[in-house]
Amino acid sequence: MPASLDENTRSVIVKVASISILVLSCAAWNAQKLVNQNTIPRRQTNPTLKLLWGCLATFILMVAASAIITTPILLHGQSLFHQTDKNTSIDVSSSINFCEMDFVDHPWVAEPANTASSLASYIPLALLGLYGPPSIEWRLPPNHNRRFRMSYMSLLAIGIGSTLLHALLTGLSQGGDELPMLWFMASLSFICLDLILCGLNKTRGTSMNSKKLQWLFSTSALGATLVYVLCRENFLPFYIMFIAYSWITLISLIMISFVLEWKDITFKTTVLLPLAICTSLHAIFGLTSWTSEMLFCNTIISQYQNQQESVHGTPNTLDGITHVLLPWFFNRGVHLCWHCSSALLAFLGIQTLLAAKGTQLGWGEAHIRWWGAPYVSFQKIKNQ
Repeated sequence: MPASLDENTRSVIVKVASISILVLSCAAWNAQKLVNQNTIPRRQTNPTLKLLWGCLATFILMVAASAIITTPILLHGQSLFHQTDKNTSIDVSSSINFCEMDFVDHPWVAEPANTASSLASYIPLALLGLYGPPSIEWRLPPNHNRRFRMSYMSLLAIGIGSTLLHALLTGLSQGGDELPMLWFMASLSFICLDLILCGLNKTRGTSMNSKKLQWLFSTSALGATLVYVLCRENFLPFYIMFIAYSWITLISLIMISFVLEWKDITFKTTVLLPLAICTSLHAIFGLTSWTSEMLFCNTIISQYQNQQESVHGTPNTLDGITHVLLPWFFNRGVHLCWHCSSALLAFLGIQTLLAAKGTQLGWGEAHIRWWGAPYVSFQKIKNQ
C-alpha cells in the first residue's frame, strides 16, 4: 500500500471503493433479475450460475499454481539463509508496499507469494487471450483485432510488471506494474464507448467518430503516462487517473447491458448479462480484498509481530486460532485474492466487450466456452 498515504486520502479511496461496490452490486442484482425472467419460465439452467462455476474453477487453478510456484521460492530462500545472514539484498525504493513481509523468506525475492500469484494469474490469462482458443474470435474478423490485442498485451504487461514489483519493490518495477494498468483501462474505455457510439448510431463497423475516439484515448493514455512519470512518488494522481478510466468503463458497461438494444434477447440473457454479472462480482471481491489490505494490514501485522516479540507471547487483541490464521492470511493470501480476482475480472471484461462487439458486427451467434477460463466464441448462423 502507499507508504505516504495520509488519513484524508485514505478515507477518499475507501469511500470511492465503497461507492463502486454499491453500484456494482445494484447493477449485478438488476442484471440477474433480467436473466431470471428469461431462463426460469423456460426451465433452463441459470447461465450465470454455470459461468460462476467456470470462474471458480479458474480461480482455484490460479491459487493452486500460485502455491506451486511459491513453495520452491520459500525452500530456496531457506537454504540460502542457512548460508548467509537475513539481510535485504535490494533497497526498497517503491512508493507502495504490501502486507507480505519484505525479504523475510528469500534474500532476492521481496514477496514470494505475491510474486507467484502475479505469475500465475495475469500472465496465463493474457497469453490465453493472445494465443489460445479465445484468440481465434478476435483474430479472424478484419479491422477489429487491434483493440483486443492491445487489451491482452496490456494485461500481459501488468503481469510482468506486477511480478517484478513484488519481487524487487523498486521504483522502476512499480512503474512497470502501474503504467500498464492505466493503458489497459484506457483500452477498455475506448472499446466501451465505441460500442455505445456504434450502437446508438445503429452502425456496424468503425465510423469516423470511432476513429476520433481512438485518437482521443491514445492521447489520453500518453498524457496519463506523462503525469504518472512526473508524479510517481504520489499515489493520488495515479489513483485518480485509474478511477477515471474505471468509472468510464463501469458506466459504459451498464449502458451496454441495459440501454443498448439487442435484437437477440437470448444473447443478452445467456451471454452478455451473465458475463457482466460475473465481471461485477469479481470486481466486488477484488475491491474488497484491496480495501481490506489497505485498512487492516498494518494493524494486524504489527499486532502479530508485537505478540511474537512479547515475553509471554499472549495475544492482545487477536486470540485463539484467529491469532495465527488472520495474520497469515494477510501476509500470504489477501493480495493473492486481489491478483487472482482482478486478473479474472480483466479477462472477463474483455470477453464481455468481445461478445458485444462481435454481435454488433454480425460475427455470428455468441457462446460461452471454457478452456482454462471462460471465453466467448462465435458460431456462424446457418441462414446467413
